[in-house]
Amino acid sequence: MIIVSALQPPESALACRRAPAGSHQPSPAGRRCAWASRRSGALPALRPECHQWASLPGFLRGRRRRLNRDSPTVDDSCTHRQVVGSLLPSRLQIHLLSLLVGGLAAASASLAQPRATPTDTIGRLQSVARSCSSNLAAAAQAPCTSVQFEQQDGLLNVRFISPGQRGGESDQLSFVGTLQPGSVPMACQQGRCQFQGAISTAIASVSERSFDSRGLVKALPKAWPANGSCRIDQRQVRCEAKALSRELWSATATF
Repeated sequence: MIIVSALQPPESALACRRAPAGSHQPSPAGRRCAWASRRSGALPALRPECHQWASLPGFLRGRRRRLNRDSPTVDDSCTHRQVVGSLLPSRLQIHLLSLLVGGLAAASASLAQPRATPTDTIGRLQSVARSCSSNLAAAAQAPCTSVQFEQQDGLLNVRFISPGQRGGESDQLSFVGTLQPGSVPMACQQGRCQFQGAISTAIASVSERSFDSRGLVKALPKAWPANGSCRIDQRQVRCEAKALSRELWSATATF
């Protein structure tokens, strides 16, 4: 009798089995069944397979995907729905994508617009002369080879460069003056200039310098306050000046 009673289910279990399936109001026996199941530590119902798939670590999902591919008997429809759902863009991704496309469109439009070339009025231009002549103080006219123009803050230094008495030596005659009204300053960028129109200067001083074959100054530069003018365009330059001590200078060059 002890063995038979042990094998028979308890009365509460039979009452749980006899509970009507369509009853909406739990009976006292049903409430006792629920309380007994909670006391017995019954396992909760498993989540759907799709939810279990989403909670797996990445390396396990990759292993499961390989198993589904190798075993045709496994139903991978849940996996397929999960992967497809993860590939669909979210609202935040769509918003960020629209912002990125708008920024690229604005950048391309700004690049398409022509940009003004930045210019300043400080720099230098040196031109090789086709014909050139100049004279130092109390000296006759002598050939020169090039003319250098240095512009800075409304001042223009016109420098005539000629060979010296010995090989490798050079002499420089400089006329420093201010730009006259109506003159078009040279346009400069990164220290390099080019003519934009005719220039006229009022000479304030004249200086002379001599260099040896190593490019070192042979003696102290000579300078005189002077009056005169320089007229410059893209094809030629002509300067004439006279010092208060009556020294005369004249220099011309064509390009």
